[in-house]
Amino acid sequence: MLNIIKAEFLKSKNGSTYKFTVIMPVLTILISCALYGGAKFAYNLWYIILMPALISILATQSIDREKRLDYKAWLLYPISKVKLWLGKIIFVAILLGISSIIFAALIFIVNIIYPDPIPSMNNIFAISILYLTFVFQIPICQFLCERINAIFALIVNLFLSNLGSVLVGSKYELFLYNYGVPAKLMVPIIEVLPNGLKPELNNPLLNANIFTNSILNILLFVLLSLITTLLFKKIGGER
Repeated sequence: MLNIIKAEFLKSKNGSTYKFTVIMPVLTILISCALYGGAKFAYNLWYIILMPALISILATQSIDREKRLDYKAWLLYPISKVKLWLGKIIFVAILLGISSIIFAALIFIVNIIYPDPIPSMNNIFAISILYLTFVFQIPICQFLCERINAIFALIVNLFLSNLGSVLVGSKYELFLYNYGVPAKLMVPIIEVLPNGLKPELNNPLLNANIFTNSILNILLFVLLSLITTLLFKKIGGER
């Protein structure tokens, strides 16, 4: 598995994958600074739009590269296609982690420049929770790209992420529960609603169960990784 992940890093060396990993968190901060938004605005911009966009781009690029070649490169490997699929999921998860670290580091700088900063420990906690509750989108995007195309995967994932954030706290929340979890958990951690407003003291979202919600999304990530792997393992045979 380690060799497969190393191969993914080598294959992405001359493409735009690494550029997106760095550019997206930097772009988030630049937009926030341009609009005088500060750290909390930057976080909202990150988890509502740019983080799901980044996941969609990284996941679809990893699949689209192989798909354009009709998976001929994969078929040359004398190893299980299951491991190849899981290797791509892990590869994208690693890049997402790197991008998240860059974003959190930039937030430390924004905290110095702009008022209403996010405490350092809350910043670290927030980016960790976002990472853990967003990774379930990776196998979804990869599978949609493999079965349909990259544009469709990007549009669907962005739409569901935005809608999930909008539905947080409403009676329709359960329709897209897992997609709304990241936005829901940011309320008690950085004390800002998805719409950018400060929550009132009696807002029930301030008491959201961070541990339970995070575990549910992590379990969903594992489940979706296994399901998409099983659906994909017939590559080279019946599709």
